Amino acid sequence: MSGGNFGDYDYYKVHQFADELEVEIHNNNKPDEYGYVRNYSPETIKYLRKQLRQMRYTADIMRHVDYLFSGDHGEDSFMVRVKDVERHHEENEKLVNQLDEYERRKSLDAIISLEENNCDYFKDYGECDT
Repeated sequence: MSGGNFGDYDYYKVHQFADELEVEIHNNNKPDEYGYVRNYSPETIKYLRKQLRQMRYTADIMRHVDYLFSGDHGEDSFMVRVKDVERHHEENEKLVNQLDEYERRKSLDAIISLEENNCDYFKDYGECDT
């Protein structure tokens, strides 16, 4: 294993933490072996997923910094690699934002549809302005 300039490969521990968090997020609303169920809200899960992506990004940058100071990367290759990590992270964030916007619009469309359906139902009783 390369690196090691900063001790015990702490970037690996961050990656491992992120992997374990991902499993916990996946198991939200599912009983564990003792029957305990964590029921975190969608807002909390969304926040945890964002932090998960940030942890992986940070761990990747940490690894390349460690490789630089260990002599495994030269400055040029270091800059190429961290820019790749940054680009990948930005692309992932852009996709997540697009999915969030899609979900938001889908929810708004559902609300509008419900309002229209309710209006159709209530207009017979003079309760709707259309």
